[in-house]
Amino acid sequence: MSHEKYSVLHIDDDPAMTALVSQLLEKRGIECVELNDPTQAMEMIRNRNFRVIILDLDMPKLHGLDLLRQIKRYDGGINVIILTGLVSQSSVVRSLRRGAAACVFKPLRDPQLLLDTVRLAFENIDRWWNTLRELTVLRRGYASPFKMTDHDIAAVVTEELEMEMSEPS
Repeated sequence: MSHEKYSVLHIDDDPAMTALVSQLLEKRGIECVELNDPTQAMEMIRNRNFRVIILDLDMPKLHGLDLLRQIKRYDGGINVIILTGLVSQSSVVRSLRRGAAACVFKPLRDPQLLLDTVRLAFENIDRWWNTLRELTVLRRGYASPFKMTDHDIAAVVTEELEMEMSEPS
């Protein structure tokens, strides 16, 4: 799987942790945007098309669970990976209930676990885009799914959602 087009937003109040994760991901060709102020996260998410976010829970100014709720309300398709030092069943269950894709604990004794989790998140996203591409080809009569851009697919999906929302329930 080629990661050259992939970017991750990592939100953690600890600059040393975001730097470490950034270094790990970028060695594997994945861009990692570091953000140490969670209050700026939603603006950054709105301005960039992040499909994977790594999120700490225990942060001043804005708790990670509250930010997770905001992210999922904005776009439920964003894969959020929790990376936290709050090692408890409660934090894991609450994260998963609010839509987190996975939970990894600090300290990162085995960085491969986080790398595998990020890789799986991107594979999941790729599967969804491929499914949407194939469906669009079938519905719109494109000669080949490879001639379509992500913009074409997004336009079709947006059109379908608007039609669904305008239908009486």
